[in-house]
Amino acid sequence: MKQSTKIIIFGLLSSFALIVTCIYFHNDMGKSTDVKLIADTNSEKTNIVEVFQSDSTPQVIKPKIRDFQMLPEKKIVKEQEVEQKLKEINKQIRTLKVSSLDYKMEKELITIDGKMPILENNDTLKLILMSRCEKVKCDKKIHFSSEQVMPKWKALVTETINLFHHENMEMANLTVDGNSIYISGEFKEKESMAKLKKILTPYLTIYNIKNETSLKEREVILAKVETPQVNTDNSLSKNSSLESISSKSNSVKSSSIKIIEEQISDILKEKHINFYRNRAKITKKGRKTLDEIIFILKKQKDIYIEVQGHTDASGKAKTNQWISTQRAKSVKNYLGSRGLNPKHIVAKGFGETRLLLKNRPNSAINRRVEIKIKRR
Repeated sequence: MKQSTKIIIFGLLSSFALIVTCIYFHNDMGKSTDVKLIADTNSEKTNIVEVFQSDSTPQVIKPKIRDFQMLPEKKIVKEQEVEQKLKEINKQIRTLKVSSLDYKMEKELITIDGKMPILENNDTLKLILMSRCEKVKCDKKIHFSSEQVMPKWKALVTETINLFHHENMEMANLTVDGNSIYISGEFKEKESMAKLKKILTPYLTIYNIKNETSLKEREVILAKVETPQVNTDNSLSKNSSLESISSKSNSVKSSSIKIIEEQISDILKEKHINFYRNRAKITKKGRKTLDEIIFILKKQKDIYIEVQGHTDASGKAKTNQWISTQRAKSVKNYLGSRGLNPKHIVAKGFGETRLLLKNRPNSAINRRVEIKIKRR
């Protein structure tokens, strides 16, 4: 073989070896660069999820999915951090609570109860809630907290309570419980009821609104008894006239008592004074029923109130007697807390001795509280 041919073959082999070497080192350097980039992003505490998903920052280099396999421990740590943050956010959302309000106006007392978000001192609703507390005694149990959600019914409540004040109502009640709104009271003028209806109309499709406001009845003289001309010479005629006056007066009183008891009975037929199971504590629904009865009782003067507790025949008679007495006392205490004189209220428990359904002694219908009244 000629010398020139040998040189050419050697040159070709050397070139091929050089090309193979370059390709090998190029691939090896590429892998080292990828690893370094991932290490750098982790050393700066960059969230892997953000690096992989971000398209807005051109300087951030997206590592390939296969490169995550090179750092399994760090990947798991990052995923756990993200999951923990999501749990914290969800927990914060769950702790937000729905606001509630119970506002009662009486002649000499205003009761404000409920849970509301923190309101500024110049907030319209807050100013209206507290506006009469300088003139009338206020029992304020309302709790303002950042955990409470700002209610959508805020404007409705503000306008309604403002109307109560503007119309100088002696007795009124507004209760908001979740999606239900209960309103009661007596307006002096028919136009006032129309104003309230106008306020409520836009919210009727959003909330379950029960409006039980009424127009205050005019003073009606039930009986007019003229003073008879008494013949001083005839004592029998005098006594006869006095007996006639007394008889008519008693008739008017008994008629009035009967009407009141019928009104209370009608309420208790549709609703009940409910208690927690095996306890004497009145439920929220039970308190609402009592509020309606109190509204009627406060119109009357010179009356005694007797609260009667009853149970069914299930369980021991001694236990039934005890629970019926305790429940009657709870009702008495609630009536007293709402402005009725406790000295004129008596609580009695009858246990299972006065069943409504004697043929069904264990029926829930036998468990009840009755309210009786009589003149003082």
